[in-house]
Amino acid sequence: MTVKDYNAWERQADRGWSKKPAFIRQRLYERYIDPVRALDLHPNTKEKKNGFYIMAVSCLLIETIVSFWRGWETTARTKKHKGRSTRAFKMFFRTQPRFKVFRGTEFYKSVRCGILHQGETTDGWLVERNGRLFDGQKRVNAKLFHDGLALAINDYVAELERPKTGSKLRQNFDKKMQAVIKNCE
Repeated sequence: MTVKDYNAWERQADRGWSKKPAFIRQRLYERYIDPVRALDLHPNTKEKKNGFYIMAVSCLLIETIVSFWRGWETTARTKKHKGRSTRAFKMFFRTQPRFKVFRGTEFYKSVRCGILHQGETTDGWLVERNGRLFDGQKRVNAKLFHDGLALAINDYVAELERPKTGSKLRQNFDKKMQAVIKNCE
């Protein structure tokens, strides 16, 4: 999709809502889900250590999804909005039943910030590619975590297709897309 396509959709009778949900699913899958799944197709994937890569991509995806839900232009710290990145994770874990096991943990600080800022988890957290999603302590299965994010995308797309009465999800999607388009210009 191009900016021109998006603007053309906006001029349609349904403002493009017959196409926007499929578009965002494709965009998020091609950027975040499919590259990770492609790792499983590699003949030596069992020997390759890619859990940190999976978790880094997963953390980026969480902030992206929440930005679309909320219509946030950015999660970056600004004078007006401090700590949106932290809020994004708290909100995600609070609203996503598949990830409720991470509520109240130090995941954001020790996994997200550790990996993205230092290239390592901190405070004893471990990223693995087997076992349970979360051991209740400090072990995370990156593969199961990422698979859960694919399902969260599907849930989001379904809600965009059939929003609940009074939902601002579509408005927020359009607001975020306008910010994306502005960044492309």
